[in-house]
This record gives sequence, C-alpha cells and structure tokens, in this order.
Amino acid sequence: MLNTIFHIDENSKWEMVNSNIYHLFEWMKFNHENGIIELVINGDAVEMAKKDSSVILKKLTELDVQVMICENSLNQCHLGWLNCLCNKGRDSAILNLK
Repeated sequence: MLNTIFHIDENSKWEMVNSNIYHLFEWMKFNHENGIIELVINGDAVEMAKKDSSVILKKLTELDVQVMICENSLNQCHLGWLNCLCNKGRDSAILNLK
C-alpha cells in the first residue's frame, strides 16, 4: 500500500503539484497499487479552494485525492471556510474538501 501526501502553499506551484499527483495516480493504477493520495493546502494556495476556483480541486477529488485545507490560511486570506467547497473535519484547523 502506497500512501502519499503532497503539500502546496504557493499559487505558482499548482501546475507542478497537479502533474505530480496525476502521474502518481496513473502509476498506481498501472501497477495495481493501492493507497491514499492526499493534498494539504495552506498559505496563499488556499485561494484555489474558493467555490469559483474549484476546477483544479474538482479534478483531484474525482481521482479520489483527499484534499485538506488549512482553516488558518483561509482566514488569513479573508476567505473563511464557508467560501470554499469543504466541510470541517475532525481537527478544526483542517478542512476536508467534499
């Protein structure tokens, strides 16, 4: 079983992290490897968690990637968790994208 966590905190890195996740997903599928892929988003990158910017995140969740968003970063960017496509998780500082 292969469990992998990716992290992003800069908007300029979205293309790279999406590519890395997609390639890992394809490799796992090709090699019949089970596991969990998780993306942790904090810092400026939380701007992509807004409802009107969800295209990238929607594609990831369609691949069953678990997306976690830092609530503190959302608050610092004046977004708040109500403005993103997520639900509060067990830890109030981390939000799960649904």
